[in-house]
Formats: sequence, structure tokens, C-alpha cells
Amino acid sequence: PVRPLRYPSSSIDMTHLGTFPIPHTYVDVYFDDKLEGGSFTLDGRNKRPEIAIGPGRRSCDCLGYFLHEAMEMLMCLSGERYKSDARTGGSDDQLFVFDHVGFTRMVCCAAILLDQVLPKLQKARSKCRKSR
Repeated sequence: PVRPLRYPSSSIDMTHLGTFPIPHTYVDVYFDDKLEGGSFTLDGRNKRPEIAIGPGRRSCDCLGYFLHEAMEMLMCLSGERYKSDARTGGSDDQLFVFDHVGFTRMVCCAAILLDQVLPKLQKARSKCRKSR
């Protein structure tokens, strides 16, 4: 089995859900019961991409966080996310540029990843809810 290259520096309490194949690399997916929402990290330097997901109030929130982060990460990796010329700063000034073929590719990649991650994500969320 593929092991995580490192644990995220943001929290040692995260649960590693697994290392999953995506086009041209692997991604480490974590569940963080202290996280509100989700995040992804691409720092290059011989480290795999990472996605961290929080539990949300409802299971559809958790699923939405995952889909958002997975799609954005895939768009970054494929060169389809750009900084816009908006002056707002932060993450709200991102621009995604791709055609319908690119959109179809992103959805297919995200669906394959979701199919692998979903059972582990649901199990981690259920365990988290029972411990509260």
C-alpha cells in the first residue's frame, strides 16, 4: 500500500483516510474533526497533494467540502485555475478556465476519487459524531 509522505503540519490529530490515485500522482486525504470546511495543499517539493475535510453539520456538507476541494485541486494540477485580476485577495479571486471537455475530465476525475474516498469519509464522520 502507498503510505503518506508526511502528515500535514496543521494538525497531528487528523485521521489519514488513505492515499488515492489521481492523474499523474497520488493524493493523501485526511479527516479533521476540528476543521470547519475543507482545504487542500499543493506544495510541490516531492510531496503529494493533500486534502483535509471537516465533518460539517450534515453529511451533505462534508461531501460538498470534499467535492469542492477535490475539484479545485484537480484544476490547479491541470493548470486550469488562475488568479484573477480582482483586488479582493484571499481565495475569492480565483478564476477557472476550461472548456466542456476539460469540465468533463474534472468531473470524471473527481467522481473516481469520490468513489474511493466516500466510504472512509462516511466512517470517519460517523465515528466523529458518536464521540461528540
